[in-house]
Amino acid sequence: MLSDTRSATFSFGLNLIPLPCNTVFSMEDKSKKYVETIQMIRDTSEKMGRRFTEGSSQHTLMVHRARALMIAETCIVSPDDRSYSLEDLQSALPPLESIVSKSSKAQEKFKIWHGHYGRLQDMIEALQYAQSCMSREIERIAETGN
Repeated sequence: MLSDTRSATFSFGLNLIPLPCNTVFSMEDKSKKYVETIQMIRDTSEKMGRRFTEGSSQHTLMVHRARALMIAETCIVSPDDRSYSLEDLQSALPPLESIVSKSSKAQEKFKIWHGHYGRLQDMIEALQYAQSCMSREIERIAETGN
């Protein structure tokens, strides 16, 4: 994961503390992290969906979220996969936007150093990346008609 394993050493009195420096993640590492985050969100949505009565609005919301997250995951993992139609991609964007919006609102309740803040930030980044991948695919389909 770390592209550079050099370490910086800072002296505090007689104690030396090695610290990693120049931490750089490749796009492949980020994509993998995004996919893992989206899988975690999808698993949670699927588990929550089972708690609700089938056909209820809450159950339907979770089913739509899980489907949108599955499409988002596919767009990141294999961008050349053409298994989803224009309508599928367009219908997957609103649930993702909803999750980003709710996560951003929840994030405001925490300090930047808090663990929940970081977890929500990871979710927001992953979903925004997925949205951009899906938007590019929508544009490609609209231009080519495929």
